[in-house]
Amino acid sequence: MSTTMSYSTLLTEATIEQFDRTTFSIYFPLPFRILSLILLGFWLCALSFHYFHLVKIDIGALVRYTTPPGLPIYRDIYRVSTTLTVVFSAGIIWFWHTTGGRAEEVTNTEWVPMGVAGVFLLLLCWPGNSWHRRGRGRFLRMFRRVIVGGLDRGDLRFADVLLADVVTSYAKVLGDSWVLGCMVLSGGRSITDMRPERGCGGTWGVPFAMAVPSLIRLRQCLTDYLRARRVGGGGVGGAAGGASGREEEMRLHLWNAGKYASAFPVIWLSAVQRDWVDGGWVRKEDVARLWQVKFLFPCFFLEHLN
Repeated sequence: MSTTMSYSTLLTEATIEQFDRTTFSIYFPLPFRILSLILLGFWLCALSFHYFHLVKIDIGALVRYTTPPGLPIYRDIYRVSTTLTVVFSAGIIWFWHTTGGRAEEVTNTEWVPMGVAGVFLLLLCWPGNSWHRRGRGRFLRMFRRVIVGGLDRGDLRFADVLLADVVTSYAKVLGDSWVLGCMVLSGGRSITDMRPERGCGGTWGVPFAMAVPSLIRLRQCLTDYLRARRVGGGGVGGAAGGASGREEEMRLHLWNAGKYASAFPVIWLSAVQRDWVDGGWVRKEDVARLWQVKFLFPCFFLEHLN
């Protein structure tokens, strides 16, 4: 019985590995996976804004972006998404045609996804006056501000928080992007290799990249807290009035900051348990259990934020 179970386990693992090598990674290597998730973000943004329009929520007013009458904001995002989709589709179809599903050709054809990524950047950063320059300019300015944890003091605060929350959903993408960038700079494996070099950059490279979104929101929450304390409780405090409203606003900002800070122990434990060596008083399975318990921390903060 044990021999049969062991054989079945090995067969299953071998089958999964073989599927990964001969199918998914060959036809959909890491660079294209990253680009597809970025593209998906544009489409989901357009669909969300479209839904807000259908339910009579003026999302343009909330993010302080005005459009001509009869031209809702989601239409421009749809156009941008469609253009990027055409570029992505052309790139991956050319990749499939060039490689023909052959592993050696996949490794030697890394220039195709690099070209697609370059076209993405060129379209989004195009300096000309055409192709939705106003919207692209607004997005890039917001992104530069948000990526370092910045927060607008005026009407764009909500838009900055919204974009930062979107970035938190891309923690895994940032980790994969770190691996990709490290592979390019190190000149080691091909970026289309079936087994990306996930240890590139050391033990803490990928965890640090994945922690960046939480660091961004943590800094924004602390910025909100300090501003509320300086101005005597504008925003929520101003609406409630008095010292109690100011204290409530500051409390909410601190609890929110704690929620994002609680992600760091989980990321740290994820990094250390991968290379953990038994021998001391803490075993690897104990670290794994502690890693599972850490997932309850955000729930604790959410309970106080409701």
